[in-house]
Amino acid sequence: MEIGVRVMAERWNEATPATQVGSAYLVFAAVDGEGKPRIVPPVLPETDRDRRRFQEAEIRRTHRLARRRAIQELRERRAAEGYEH
Repeated sequence: MEIGVRVMAERWNEATPATQVGSAYLVFAAVDGEGKPRIVPPVLPETDRDRRRFQEAEIRRTHRLARRRAIQELRERRAAEGYEH
């Protein structure tokens, strides 16, 4: 599951609007009592906004997994060549 987070800052002594100072996407995985991945019911986006955000999340996941694979392949290649991690 991917959750979007916005970090807002506001001055405690002023009545000015809050300002966005950061944002991130956090990724969570469901695990069972033994810490192993478990299946959860699929998310079914209902609105156009939900469908757009779901598609964007799929793109981020594809990129994240490709980057993870590339890093792992590089580490394996370097280990085979005798380099340390």
